[in-house]
Amino acid sequence: MFPKQAISPLLESVIRDNPTFKFPIEFINKELTNMFLEPLEYDYFMIQAYRKLKREYGDTIAHIFLSTLEMRMGSKEKEVYGLTLQEYQERMENFLSTLERLYITKVDKRSPDGEMMSAMI
Repeated sequence: MFPKQAISPLLESVIRDNPTFKFPIEFINKELTNMFLEPLEYDYFMIQAYRKLKREYGDTIAHIFLSTLEMRMGSKEKEVYGLTLQEYQERMENFLSTLERLYITKVDKRSPDGEMMSAMI
């Protein structure tokens, strides 16, 4: 058996060697504001934000948006609509603060780091 080692130093090295950027939250600010203020329009503005991100930044960024939304708001749509206004806004605040802190590192699959990351999956 091989001893377990922390993966953090390896990932930190990958982050240093590849371009990293903030999640483009400003690009969908209008949709996010409306999602926060209008819980009954949650689906509409979520779809609009997803479409804008996909059109401008591609599938990966749009998927990161949806995954983060699902993780912070709850996995079931009915669960979101069953929340009180206070619970909904607390979850939205958590989601928005997560997006504000989110950084994305782009690793080319053909680079040594990309090949290593692919082998780890």
